[in-house]
Amino acid sequence: MQTLQSFESRNFRLFFSGQMISMIGSFMAETTTAWLVYSLANIVWQSYIKVA
Repeated sequence: MQTLQSFESRNFRLFFSGQMISMIGSFMAETTTAWLVYSLANIVWQSYIKVA
């Protein structure tokens, strides 16, 4: 199959695998950062409501 011909090269397979792992890591970092910001903002918001 011509569309998958590039996967015959070992170097390309290594490059592709590395890029996939990197993208997964970037997604995890972005997700956890958003979760942390949401958690901290929620805690601050709850403390303002308790003071008022």
